[in-house]
Amino acid sequence: MGSVATGMMFGTLKEYHPGYIVLTDGTRLSLAAGLVLESMGPGAPIRIVYSEDGGGELVVESVSRIGVPKLP
Repeated sequence: MGSVATGMMFGTLKEYHPGYIVLTDGTRLSLAAGLVLESMGPGAPIRIVYSEDGGGELVVESVSRIGVPKLP
């Protein structure tokens, strides 16, 4: 990670672009330099760990897919 994490949030991935992601609620978050999402497409439930840059913008430091519990 490039910075010290300042928070965590949960959301659903709507779009993934080089340099940023968009959640289904419209939140757009920049990705830390070199961060690449693997095996995650639209609709994936995700956990985001982020930091704030000098201008107060949230920068994603890591993203992990949240597992969906299996029904019995």
